[in-house]
Amino acid sequence: MSTATHRSPAAEWASRVSDRRYRKTRHELDELVVSTVPAYTAIVDEELDRFEQAALKLRVRLDAPYQASWSISPAVDNITKLLTALVIIFIAISVGLTFPGGARTGVSIPDEWRPAMITMSSVAFTIAAVAQLARWVPYLHHVPPKDGLAWVMMVLGIPVVAWMAWLQQHNSGIPLGAVILAAAALLASVIGCFARLARRLRDRPLTKKVDAAMKERRKALRTGVVSLVNASANRLVEKFAALPEQSQSRLREELGSAAAQLEARRLMTAPATNARPRAVMDRKNRRGIFPGLLMLAHRIDAVNSQTGTAARWIVGDYVDDPTINRSRD
Repeated sequence: MSTATHRSPAAEWASRVSDRRYRKTRHELDELVVSTVPAYTAIVDEELDRFEQAALKLRVRLDAPYQASWSISPAVDNITKLLTALVIIFIAISVGLTFPGGARTGVSIPDEWRPAMITMSSVAFTIAAVAQLARWVPYLHHVPPKDGLAWVMMVLGIPVVAWMAWLQQHNSGIPLGAVILAAAALLASVIGCFARLARRLRDRPLTKKVDAAMKERRKALRTGVVSLVNASANRLVEKFAALPEQSQSRLREELGSAAAQLEARRLMTAPATNARPRAVMDRKNRRGIFPGLLMLAHRIDAVNSQTGTAARWIVGDYVDDPTINRSRD
């Protein structure tokens, strides 16, 4: 009977996964390994949720001194991200419809299309402007932080509305209402921009403190997230050690066989020693392979998205860039 018949699901995955997919979805390997022991699956899932909730609480605690408590909830955070996406998407649609092809006079399009295009552009610009103003609602009574999109509506809106007005004057088919709607949205956006700027200039020392706090907040949050994930990793090691020996052996065997496939295919930069998990904490915090760590590292991406940080946590033996491992030795 061939050896392939006895391959575990994790080893089979490791033997077939493409280099591209391996780089992006290593956590799938961990899911296959951990799923072989339901008791440990429950432990890992509980620890992942515990880590995520702790990270969100840390974010609230760090943000609370200079933001309204309701404004830093996950729901409001997700709404803010959606509004930011709407600003970018709809201002791009508006510009694209107003200046098709990107030239001043645009590409050659049928004259009968232009009224509908300008109308759609006006509606898109209005949606973008409303989304931009809605993004600033949490800061009505607080000093707003720096915002890379603050002036985008005004900078792009002025030429858009000016060109709409020129077309309306020289093409009777362009609806006047579309131009008025875009002009009103631009005016609201301009007022919002300068009101936001005035609030930042009202108390310069406080504004500098807010900007510094935001910078320090990101640094503190990144450090805090890494600390939390280290604690979760260490708890996983402790709970793994408390499993029955049979369960431990099963997990070691699953992980070891998959690691052997990855090593043979040169996807893993450091082999697993005797197919046994290494200590989570190593010299200079280097980590070796261990059931559940890839799932934990993957959960950090979700936490980064919800907290606005960029924490990195490397599981050393799974990394496909040898320079990372060498730099930690």
